[in-house]
Amino acid sequence: MGLIMGLTFANIQLTNLGDKEAFRRNFIKEDEVRTVNIRVLVDSGALTLVIPQSVCLELGLTIEEFRMAYMANGTREEVPMTNGVEVRWNDRKTVVNAIVTGEQPLLGAIPMEGLDVVIDPAKQELIPHPDSPDMPHLVLMGIPKMTR
Repeated sequence: MGLIMGLTFANIQLTNLGDKEAFRRNFIKEDEVRTVNIRVLVDSGALTLVIPQSVCLELGLTIEEFRMAYMANGTREEVPMTNGVEVRWNDRKTVVNAIVTGEQPLLGAIPMEGLDVVIDPAKQELIPHPDSPDMPHLVLMGIPKMTR
């Protein structure tokens, strides 16, 4: 993690979810599961995980579909979206699809929610959510408790 004029960066690990499933089913060996460690800009204004094409290729991800995206400069652009990627930060993990564009990897709001992390603006660090420092929590609002 580092300081650059109000920007927050974090080191995360990305894993091809299809490879993890192939390993679980004994189709590939564990050392064939494609994983990369990258430094991302943590951007709660971005929606999801954004990776450059080089990372997509290194992970061997499949492009599932194309979506229209609003870019930081105000333009709209059609961008590719991958199949599942496991995002791991420290002992927390979540699964998302990634958008492939640009050169700067971004960790957006959806994977941050899945990891149950927040930005500490004073330290410019990614930290576990203060309400759940030991284990990530999920918010399942609107789901009624089942009664018997």
